[in-house]
Amino acid sequence: MNYLPIIRFKNRWQTFDLNLHYPYSVNEKIITYTHLGYRGDACYIVDNECNTYYLPHDYAEIINDALKLHSSIYNECNTDSCRRQIITKLENINRHEYGRNDFELLNSVLAEQSRDGNYIHDRILYDTTCNKACVCDCNAIIIDVVDLHQSFVPSSTQRGRRSEITSTSLTVDEAARYNNSISFHSSAITFNNSEWDRGFINNIISSKTKTYIHQFNYIPKYIKHFMPGESEDTTLLLGAEIEVGGNNNISSDNYKNSTVKKCIQIMNGSDSDEENLIYSTHDSTVQIEFDTMPCSLEFHKNKMNYREMFEYLDKEGYKGHDCETAGLHIHANRNYLGKSRISQELVISKILYILEKFNDEICVIARRDNEYSEFVGSKKEENSLVELYGKYKDHGKRAALNLQHKDTIEFRMFKSTLKYETFILTLEFVKDIIDYAKSASIEEIELIKWADLMKLFSPALRNYYTERYNKQYKKTMNEDETLLKRQISNIKKAILNCKNYMMKTKLKQEYDELRRQYNKIHKKNKRKKAYHTVTHVDSRIDGLTSVGIYSQSGELIHRFDNMRNLNLTAI
Repeated sequence: MNYLPIIRFKNRWQTFDLNLHYPYSVNEKIITYTHLGYRGDACYIVDNECNTYYLPHDYAEIINDALKLHSSIYNECNTDSCRRQIITKLENINRHEYGRNDFELLNSVLAEQSRDGNYIHDRILYDTTCNKACVCDCNAIIIDVVDLHQSFVPSSTQRGRRSEITSTSLTVDEAARYNNSISFHSSAITFNNSEWDRGFINNIISSKTKTYIHQFNYIPKYIKHFMPGESEDTTLLLGAEIEVGGNNNISSDNYKNSTVKKCIQIMNGSDSDEENLIYSTHDSTVQIEFDTMPCSLEFHKNKMNYREMFEYLDKEGYKGHDCETAGLHIHANRNYLGKSRISQELVISKILYILEKFNDEICVIARRDNEYSEFVGSKKEENSLVELYGKYKDHGKRAALNLQHKDTIEFRMFKSTLKYETFILTLEFVKDIIDYAKSASIEEIELIKWADLMKLFSPALRNYYTERYNKQYKKTMNEDETLLKRQISNIKKAILNCKNYMMKTKLKQEYDELRRQYNKIHKKNKRKKAYHTVTHVDSRIDGLTSVGIYSQSGELIHRFDNMRNLNLTAI
C-alpha cells in the first residue's frame, strides 16, 4: 500500500498528527510504544523522545473511519481485514527493546519516505478537531476538502464516535453529466456539499446497490415487538447484537452486503429487505454484526427465524463461538427495571452483585471472560452496592454490564454463537437474572447460593450449565495432564541423548519426580471426573416433589426441591 492517511487528534494539552505511514510516527517522530487496549485505562502512544500523546478510547473507530474515507477516494484499503490489520499493527508497537542503532535506522527510513514524493502521493489529513478532512499533496498543500457530518445530537444510546462521511464519490461517467465544480482523484470524483445538485445526486445514489451494513453509529427507528396479550408496560424487551467472523474467503464488502441482505430476508420469511426485525452495523473487530429490534423473549422464540439464519451463516463459512473476537451482547430496557431512575439503579446494583458473586459460574454459561467484557468488581468484596455500581459506571462500555446507554443496560459477557439453542438460553438467562434482581431483597441476594439460583432456571438452562461445566472441567484437567506428559517426553529424549553421567543422573531424578506428579494428578482427576460428571436424574426423592442429580459414582450431587411439575425428559 503506497499511501495512508494522517489523523489529527486534540486532547486537553496538545494537538498532534498520527501518521499511519510505516514505521508509524506522531508529530514526525517515530512511535516506540503504544498502550491502546480497551481496559478502561488511558490510551496513549510514546515517541522516541519519550513524549506521550493521549488518544480517545474510540481511537480504533476513528482510525477505521479515516481509512474508509481514504479508500473511498483512493480505492485502497477497501476491506475490513486491511483496516483491522493496520489498527492491530499500531496497537502492538513496542520498540523498547530496540537499541540506538535501530532508532537511527527507523528515523532514516522516515526521513527518506518524507523526501520521496513517489511514496507519499496525495494524502488525507483527517482532522478530528473540526468537521473537515483535507486532501493534501506530498508538499502538504491542500488540493481538496471533504466534509464530515457531525450534527448528531449526543445520546448515550449511540455507540462510538459520532461522525459520518457525507461526501459522495461518483464515477467519471456519472460526473460527466454534471458541470459544476469537480475534483479528480484517481478514477473517482468528489463534490463539496455546498455545490451538490441534490436531485442529481439522489438519483445516482438511489440507482446504486443498497447498503445493508450501516455505519457503527447508525440508529434506526426502533420497532418494539410483542406477542399477543403482552403489554409494553410489563414486558421485558431484549435486543441482541450478534457478532460473527471467521470467514477468510470474503473478497469485498459487497459480499458481506449480500450476506446481510439474505439474512434480513430469512428473518422476514420473504423476499422483503425491510429492516423491521434485524439490521446490521459496521464493527471493525468482526466480519458482520447483526442487531435485532427490541423484542419480548416469547417473540424472539416464536417469531424470529434465528435457526434458519444461523444455519445459512454457518454454511457460508462464518463463525460465532469459534471466533475469538465475536461477542453476543444483550440489551434490556431500563423501563422494565423500575418506574423511577432510583428504582432502576437499585435493581442494576443487585444485578451487578449477582454477576460478581457468581462470576465463575456465570462465565461457564457466558463462555467468555476477556477485555471486551470485564468483570470490574471484586467478587462481592465491595463495601456497598453503591461502590460496585460506581465501578461499572466509571469503567465504560467494555464492562461485563455496560451502563453507558440511556435506555438500556447491556450484558456483554457472552461469547457469540450460531447455535439456536445456546442463543435462546442466553436470552432466558438474562431474563431470569433480571427478574430475580427485581423481586429479591438485598439480604436474600447476599445469602443465596448458586444451587438455589439455578432453581429459577428452566430445565434446559440447568442442563446447559451442567454440560458446559463438565466440558470446561474436563478440559482444564486434561490440559494439566497433557503438560506433564509433554515434559516427561522431553526429559526422556534428553536422557537418551545425554553423554554426561552426572547430568544424566540429574535428568533421571527429574524424570522420576515428574512421573510421580503425573500419577498423582491422573488419579485425582479420574476421581473428580467420576464425581462431577452427571449421569442421570432421579425423581424418587420425596415422591415427585424433588429431583436428585447423581454422579458416576452414585453420589447425590444436588437436589432440587418443589419440582412437582418438572419435565424430567428435558433435563
